Amino acid sequence: IRSKGAKDLADALMENSTLRRLQLQFNKLDDIGAESLAGALKLNDSITALHLNNNLITGIGLRALTKSLEMNKSLVELDIWVLGEDAALAKVKTRTEANRQRKQQVFLQTLKSGETAPWNRSRLMFVGQGRAGKTATVRSLLGHPFSIKTESTVGAHISESTVFSSIWKETDLPRNFSHRLAARLMLNGEKESPPKAKSQVAKKQAWNTFKRALKMTKNKANLKEDIKATGEDFGIKTAQASDHHALDRALPEVVKTYDESYLVDARHDANSVALSLWDFGGQFVFYSMHHI
Repeated sequence: IRSKGAKDLADALMENSTLRRLQLQFNKLDDIGAESLAGALKLNDSITALHLNNNLITGIGLRALTKSLEMNKSLVELDIWVLGEDAALAKVKTRTEANRQRKQQVFLQTLKSGETAPWNRSRLMFVGQGRAGKTATVRSLLGHPFSIKTESTVGAHISESTVFSSIWKETDLPRNFSHRLAARLMLNGEKESPPKAKSQVAKKQAWNTFKRALKMTKNKANLKEDIKATGEDFGIKTAQASDHHALDRALPEVVKTYDESYLVDARHDANSVALSLWDFGGQFVFYSMHHI
């Protein structure tokens, strides 16, 4: 891929809202290509990782990419190395790390906010006499062909599906569904950055919320040190400079596992419904028990 290909990719990135990782290492991208990608990063809010090592990019292209991170708030990994550009590379690391920590903070605030959103998840029960076509109906909904050799269901068989624009797609059982719901809350409230406190009272409220999270995860010996170290993030004056490792040590595990892909999934989840399809056997006992 050369500069022309990079421009085409950049044009696509300006419209794309689902791509998460883009690996372009070991190509022939030059500074013009890097500048095209930098322009796309200013508008794209879904890509989380961009790999550009082993190309023809010099300090000019690197500085353009670094500049784009002033606007891009989704990229948390930019893999690039240019000889003699230690200062620019340090800025890249600082800004991508700031994006990651900012998202974690907003995610924590969302989990503790008490806000609500449609769950967009339900069960669909198939109950009736044996050999009536319940399994065939489920298979048809999931896009599987009819099979005359399908055996009768014993007990119950559960399938997972996502319905989007009348299209049924079979999926695996989603993990961290509550995490994705919290990410959808972030989108609903347009919380792409931590809320800026408009008064000292608001700042203290945000800081008190974070301190409660610290207390859940730290022992007393280290708690005081980390509260001082992370207070600067909330505009609280402390006597100790911020330790950039303190936030990772202090955050609850549920927030540490936050991944930028949650936001990408949330954009899809907001317009789809996740269904668990329960295909019960034809035994009479299920007629009255399926709701339990």
